[in-house]
Amino acid sequence: MKIAISAKILIIITILLFLNVNKSAFADDTKRLQLFKLRISNGLPEKVTEPGTLLKSWKYIKGKPTNSAVLGGMWSMHTSNHKDELCGENNLLGIDYKGYSIGTFKNSYRNQSVFAGLSRTVYTLRIAKSLNVDFKYRVGAIYGYKDKYPNVLGVSPLAYPLIGFNYKRIGTDLTIIPSDRPIFASSFRVNLQ
Repeated sequence: MKIAISAKILIIITILLFLNVNKSAFADDTKRLQLFKLRISNGLPEKVTEPGTLLKSWKYIKGKPTNSAVLGGMWSMHTSNHKDELCGENNLLGIDYKGYSIGTFKNSYRNQSVFAGLSRTVYTLRIAKSLNVDFKYRVGAIYGYKDKYPNVLGVSPLAYPLIGFNYKRIGTDLTIIPSDRPIFASSFRVNLQ
């Protein structure tokens, strides 16, 4: 019970930190974000008709490799009607290394799971010299959910967004794991770079 309360407090604090971000920090990055600004011209966004826009968009979405880090902890909150039957303390142990991720954790159904894939940072917002927010995603494969999700030989696809809050080398990642019952999760990270 204490762990579930701690996870909720961690998630609430992280959301409050994000909502109190200095809005002027976005001003420096308006050129990069203009790619997505819609200017209606003949029914299409003006930027889409410029040469090289699709390549620039792909490079932006592709992002860059996430910082190398040791991943730990992980607590989850479920939106399912059966959330009392699910495990909210997931004991993650993993590593991000040059954009590759691998790790293991106890999933919500109390089965040990293993994941591997790519971790990418799409955008970093510097709030202060030692404080930043990373907008990231992870894609890959996960093993250990048995028949809970579509799979081939027990391996399911994995894709989800993350928002990382970092102070110097310590950070926390928040995510919403998309499914028919969305899951909110948080974990800690120690950046190696």
